[in-house]
Amino acid sequence: MATRLILLSACFSAALAGVEPRAVLDPVFSPAHSHWKRADKVPADQVIHIDVALSLDEQTSEAATKALQDISDPNSAKYGQHLSPRDAADLFAPPGENLREVARWLNSSGIDRSRLKVSLDRAHISFDAPVEEAERLLGAKFHLFSFGAEVQIASEDYSVPASISNYIDFVMPATQPAALLAQFTPDSNEVHFEGGSIQARQATSNDCFKYMSPHCLRKLYNIDDGSGVTPHPSNSYGFFTPSYSTWLPDDMESFFSTLAPELSGQQPAVMSINGGYRFFDLELLPFNLEPNLDYQYSMSMAYPQPVTNIQVGDQYQIGNINSMLAAFDETYCTALDPEFDPIFPSTEPGGYNSTSDCGTHTPPKVIGIAYGWNEAEFSDTYVKRQCLEFLKLGLQGITVVTGSADRGTADQLGGCIDPDTGNHNATEGHFSSVFPASCPWITVVGGTQLQSTASNESWSEGTPFPPEEVLNYNGTQSGGGFSRLFQAPWYQGHETKGYLAQSNTASQLGEQGYFNSKGRGYPDVSALGLNYLVAIQGGFRTVRGTSASIPLVASMFAKINQARLQTGKTTIGFVNPVLYGFRNKYVRDVKKGANGGCGIDVAFEAADGWDAVTGLGSPDYEKLLKVYMSLP
Repeated sequence: MATRLILLSACFSAALAGVEPRAVLDPVFSPAHSHWKRADKVPADQVIHIDVALSLDEQTSEAATKALQDISDPNSAKYGQHLSPRDAADLFAPPGENLREVARWLNSSGIDRSRLKVSLDRAHISFDAPVEEAERLLGAKFHLFSFGAEVQIASEDYSVPASISNYIDFVMPATQPAALLAQFTPDSNEVHFEGGSIQARQATSNDCFKYMSPHCLRKLYNIDDGSGVTPHPSNSYGFFTPSYSTWLPDDMESFFSTLAPELSGQQPAVMSINGGYRFFDLELLPFNLEPNLDYQYSMSMAYPQPVTNIQVGDQYQIGNINSMLAAFDETYCTALDPEFDPIFPSTEPGGYNSTSDCGTHTPPKVIGIAYGWNEAEFSDTYVKRQCLEFLKLGLQGITVVTGSADRGTADQLGGCIDPDTGNHNATEGHFSSVFPASCPWITVVGGTQLQSTASNESWSEGTPFPPEEVLNYNGTQSGGGFSRLFQAPWYQGHETKGYLAQSNTASQLGEQGYFNSKGRGYPDVSALGLNYLVAIQGGFRTVRGTSASIPLVASMFAKINQARLQTGKTTIGFVNPVLYGFRNKYVRDVKKGANGGCGIDVAFEAADGWDAVTGLGSPDYEKLLKVYMSLP
């Protein structure tokens, strides 16, 4: 809920005059504190579209969280009884009386009921109005704000009657085409590669210290090769990929023919959202490395499960997570924010000339996201609403997996929070949380590496499995920490408190304000993230980072869904309560190593049980499968 400011003197004066006092809303689009520059005043007769977003009250939010707990807690009688998209959306509908009160205010202010449109989830009321009327209604002054070639209509202040202010989350004006190219700071920037090209004969050596391959990962994590399995028609698995990021067909074939011959000739299916633009004009590592990694390993490790490339955005506006979520949920489309999200149709030649895809696609049962942003980069309202959408996916039996990034306690680009200015691009200072990893309704994967000693510098089949330690190699270190915005959820509170109680270093840093010691801790689990072989631009290279760990763990979940569906069970959905509740049955605890950052050399150390750098530890697939097959 947005912060409300009601001046007491103004309220007193208004009361004496018989006029209801007004409450100031914090706009979700805050041009005064961003990169936008104010330009001309909008003409009084310019018609604009106004969206009034209703607040999700605490009772409604708690009810939705309780529903997810009932469905995902293995001790609940409702475990696995997932909701339909419509039933999940209905849980988030604001109380009907709140909607009626806001509608009454609009009607009494001259906005006829025939002009009002209510969204499918009853969480938004919208209408068209001339600027002059909208300014009078909202106590606003609308100007044009520019950022590069993009233009947005906004006001730096909004106010509504105090009596209904708690019912309104935010007010957003919109015109077309008023879209901002989404700022992308993806985890793929942190997929580092080593040296020059590796020959195919070297790539098949099975020395899992030097070259991590699908064969090595199956052996190390006890994952079957999928032979003899027929994919269940109700199972599905996909990876989010923004426009321009493109896997290369020749590289896919090179990888499969060398390291996964059962997949030779196969490619991911493509789900196009808002144009789904794929760039083939040039072969560039920033565009090709991440998607090559994602799909080469997701297809290999989940075999024979098909994998879907969820390609989001057109050639002018790079798609983001909100774009994908809106395409999955028509009730979420009104939450798209022009400050952060691309808005369609595009007016550019060759751009996506339809309205933003809204509820047009069915989400896969497992979704991998190998991209991340600084939690502080967005407004609290934006982040919270997106996080609730992930909760909604969990209610529907969908698993979302992301990574903890690769800069330790800093954000994915190495940024920290200046405690004096609040600037989140500092090189030292308070720790930065990574989003969506900080959202409690996503499963977050940290990174590990194999421990190497003088007598154990290589590993191959037939030798003992070497233990894992925190990924910390040549500037890449497993991200981890605590959200500044979200509190520790019900399934995790005991673990985060226990970790801080046994770690003097982390406890002291929390007391000094470096992080929110009551926040949602991440990662949840971890997996190897070093020396993955990837076919890229005609050769093989080794890469590292939690982006490599994500498809490994996400593929485990896709394979477990396959096994459960074959026996008439439901998909696993939101997995964290099971991961935490059965940790002693499948986890290999990681107890060596630490991460740092933001001027702190050692911040979060690996420890017994859950820790803020490797989570619970790394999963043994065979044992985790047994856990899930024992559940209803």
